[in-house]
Amino acid sequence: MAEEGGSDKKPKSTKGGCRCVLGGCSNTIYDGFSIHEMPKTGTTRSGWIRFIQCTLVGFKANERKRVHVCSGHFDREQYDQSQLRQYRLRLRKLPPKLLPSAIPHIKKALQPFPPDWFIRPETEVLTPSAPTSTVTTTITTTSARIGSPPGFPCSTTTTPSRSTTVMTATTCMPMITPIPIHTTPHSSRKRNARSVMTATPEPMSIDNVPIPLIGEHDDDTGSEKRKRRRSGYLRQQEVRRIEEEFKKKEEEKRAEEMARRERENNKAIQSAPMMVSRKSQVKVKKKTKTCGLQVRPFGYNKGLQTDITYGTARPTGSIELQHVATQTDKEPAQQVVEDKADDEGDDGIEIVDDERLDPSYKPNEDEEDIADEGYDEDMQPYAGDLQEEKKYIVFESELVKLFKQCKSCGMDCDVQKVHPQSFGSQLKIVAECRECTDKYEWYTQPKVGDFHAGNILLSASILFAGASPAKVLKVFRHFNLQGISNNTFIEHQTQYLQPAIIRVWDRQQSYMYGKIKEEGGQLNAGGDMRADTPGHSAKYGSYTFMDMDTSKVIDVQLVQSTEVKNSNAMELEGLRRGMDKLNAADIEVQTLITDRHMSVAKWIRETYPDIDHRYDIWHIAKGIKKKIKALAKTSDCQLAGDWKRSIINHVYWCATSTEDGDGDVIVAKYKSLMNHIRNIHTGHDDEHYPSCEHPANYPDREWMTAGTKVYEKLSEIILRTRLLKDISKMSHKDQTSKVEAFHSVLLHWCPKMLAYSYPGIKCRLYLAAIHWNENSNRKQATRKDGTPIIKITFPRPKEGCYTVNKVLTACTYNYVDTLMSEVLTLVSGRKKIRAELVELQPKPALCAAYEHPDKAEAIRKHKEHQRFAQK
Repeated sequence: MAEEGGSDKKPKSTKGGCRCVLGGCSNTIYDGFSIHEMPKTGTTRSGWIRFIQCTLVGFKANERKRVHVCSGHFDREQYDQSQLRQYRLRLRKLPPKLLPSAIPHIKKALQPFPPDWFIRPETEVLTPSAPTSTVTTTITTTSARIGSPPGFPCSTTTTPSRSTTVMTATTCMPMITPIPIHTTPHSSRKRNARSVMTATPEPMSIDNVPIPLIGEHDDDTGSEKRKRRRSGYLRQQEVRRIEEEFKKKEEEKRAEEMARRERENNKAIQSAPMMVSRKSQVKVKKKTKTCGLQVRPFGYNKGLQTDITYGTARPTGSIELQHVATQTDKEPAQQVVEDKADDEGDDGIEIVDDERLDPSYKPNEDEEDIADEGYDEDMQPYAGDLQEEKKYIVFESELVKLFKQCKSCGMDCDVQKVHPQSFGSQLKIVAECRECTDKYEWYTQPKVGDFHAGNILLSASILFAGASPAKVLKVFRHFNLQGISNNTFIEHQTQYLQPAIIRVWDRQQSYMYGKIKEEGGQLNAGGDMRADTPGHSAKYGSYTFMDMDTSKVIDVQLVQSTEVKNSNAMELEGLRRGMDKLNAADIEVQTLITDRHMSVAKWIRETYPDIDHRYDIWHIAKGIKKKIKALAKTSDCQLAGDWKRSIINHVYWCATSTEDGDGDVIVAKYKSLMNHIRNIHTGHDDEHYPSCEHPANYPDREWMTAGTKVYEKLSEIILRTRLLKDISKMSHKDQTSKVEAFHSVLLHWCPKMLAYSYPGIKCRLYLAAIHWNENSNRKQATRKDGTPIIKITFPRPKEGCYTVNKVLTACTYNYVDTLMSEVLTLVSGRKKIRAELVELQPKPALCAAYEHPDKAEAIRKHKEHQRFAQK
C-alpha cells in the first residue's frame, strides 16, 4: 500500500523472512508466531538439535548459518516471566524473550499467546470532569505488526477528528489527548506492513495511550503540567492495580490446579514423579518442635556420596545423600551425631528391656529425631488400602536407574537422595535435568496423617506380630535395610498402637458379653494366673477368665506386685477384679474352675457361696505325681514308681467317670485305689463304690502288701485329709488345660525373659487374647484325600511315653486387618486418645517407695569403699 501523496499503484506484497525449520511447520511472523534463533554454543544448543532431528530427518546444524524455531514449540514457562507479565498486560509491545536454558519440546506448533490470554480492561465513558479541548490529531496504527499482541486496531484510514477529555470507568482519570505520531519511509517489506491513518478517537485505556513524560511541552501552562503529572500518577496506580489483579488470578488458577492434582492423587497410587518449577524450590516447613533432636537443617552431607557413570560419551549425574535434621523455630545449627544402637549398652551387652527398663520411659530429646515429624508438605494424602497394597524391597542402584534421564528432553539428570533421620524408611528422590529446568520429586511412600505410611505400618506390624523391636531392627541393620529407630517405635506405640489395641479389645469384649447375656447370662468360667517372670519375685500377674463353653478369653486382669502385699496375693486380686467386672456386666458365674490356691478357695467360699467352685484335675495329679516320684527314689520303695502312671490315670478316671460330679462318689472311687494295688477289687469300705468296674481278667502284675514300707508311705500320700477334700471338688467336665494353652501362647507376645511397662504388657496380653479367640476353635487338618492328619509326640513330662495329637489347621490373622484399620483411623484423624484410656495409665515403679540418693554422692561413696577402692 502506498503512503499519502504517493502513487495509487499498490506495491506487490511479499511475505518472506525467517521460517520455522521443524518438519511439518513453516510458521513465520506473519502467521502470528514469534521466531527464535538457535543458540550458537552451549549445552542448550544440543537440546535444540536433538529436538529438531526428531522431526527433520538428516538435519545437520553445522551446514546452516542460522536455525530458527517458532514460538509454537515452546510453552509460556520457558519465557522471561517479567517480560511475559508486561506483554500480557499490554505494557510491552514486543514478545518476551526466551530463557537461556529454554529448549523446544512441543512437536505440533501451538500458539502460546492466544487472544483470550491477554488482559484487556473494559472501559466506559463517563461524564467529563474537565473542560473539553479541541485538538486535531493524527494517529498512526499498524496492521499485522510484528510481535504485537492480537486485538490491536487494524483500520488504515486517516481522518482529522475532535477529541475530548473523557473519564474511564476502570481508572476514573482524565484521558490524555493522543500525541501525533509521524512515520518515515521504510523498506518495501516494512512498508507493506505499515500504514498511516487519522482515526476517530475512542475512549482510551492504559493499553493504547502513551504516557507523556514530565518535561515535555515546555510551552504549556502550569495547570496543564500539573494535570499531566496527576494523569501519570493515576496511570501508575492503574498499572499496579492491574498487576495485582493478574497475580490474584494466577494464584486462583494455581489453587485450582493443586486441588485438581489432589483429587487425581486420591484416586491412584502416588508413584509418578512430580514436576516442580525451579522458581518454587523454597518450601517453608511447619514451625513445630519434635521430641527428637531440635536443630535447624545442617548443611554438611553425611552418608553415601557417589557419582554414577553413564558412559564415556555422556556426562555423569552426581548422586548425593543428605541427612537433614528436623527444623525448629530459632534454634542454632548443630551437627547431628549418630547414637549407639538402641538395644546395646556401653559394654556391648544387649538390653532385654524393650522399653528401656522404665515403665514411664519416653524418648529423650537429646537422643535422636522421631521419624515423621518433619514430613514434606508436597506429599499428597493417600486414599488407597495401605494394608492390602504390596510392598517390595528395592535396591538403591536399581531405584536410581529410573531417574537417570529427564522425562521432558531425555537429557541426563542429577539425582539426589534425600534421607534425613526423620524419614525413617522413607526416601525422597530429587532429579534435576542438566539441560532444561525440569525438576522431579518422588517419594517412596504415601503419607497418612502426619506420618510416612511405611514407618507407622512397620511399627504396627512389629507389635501386632508380638515381635521384639530390638531384634527386628537389628535384622534391618544386618540387612542394611533402612527403617525406623527404637525411639520411633516407642513413640508410635505410645500415641497410636496401644490405644488402637484397647479400642479393638473393648469392642470384642462387649460383643462376647452380649452373646453370654443372650444365652441366659450364666457363665461356666475357668481362671488361672500367670506370672511375668519365673520364680517367686514376679512384678506382674495376669489373671485370665475363659468361657469354658466357647473356649474364648473373656477377660484378662493385670496386677502389679506393688498393688498388693506380695507376689502371692496377685492371683486373688486378679480374680477379685475379674469377678467385679463380670458382675458389673450383669453376668452370673455359675461354675468356676481354678487351681488349688488356698486363698482363692476361701475367698470364693465366703464371698460367692452359690458358685460351684471346682479344681482342675491336672493340678491335683501333678502334686501326687511329684510325691510318688520322690517316694520311689527312697530305699525299699521302688515299687511305688511302677504304680505311678496307673495311680495318675486313676485320678483322672475318678472325676471324668462321674457324670453328675458327685464329690462323695469321686472320693469313694479314689480311695478304692488302696485296695486295688493289693489285688482286692471287691468289698470296698465305701458304699458309694463297693467294687472295681474293670473286667475280671485284669492283667497280673506285682502287687503291694499291707504293712510294708512302700504301702504305708504311699497310703500317707494318697489318703491325706486335705487331698481328699480337694479330690471331692475335682471338675468332672471342663478343665483349665485350655487356659494353660493360652498362657503358652502368651509366651510369644510377652516372653518372661523381657521386661515391659505396665501399659506395654497389658496391650500384649490383649493382643494374645484377640489372637486366641480367633483361633480357639480350629478344625483338624486333613490331607487332599480327606484323611485327618495326626502326629505322635514324646512330651518330656511323660518320660519316654508318646502322645497322639491332632494336627489343626493353620492359624489365621484376620484380626491384624482390624487393628491396622483402627491405627490408620487414629493416625489419619490425628486422634491422640491415650490420656482418655484408663487402661493405659502407668503404675508407680517398684522403687518409687524407696528413698533415692544423690547420684554423685552415691558414686563418691562407692569409690571410697574399701572393696572398690583402686589400688
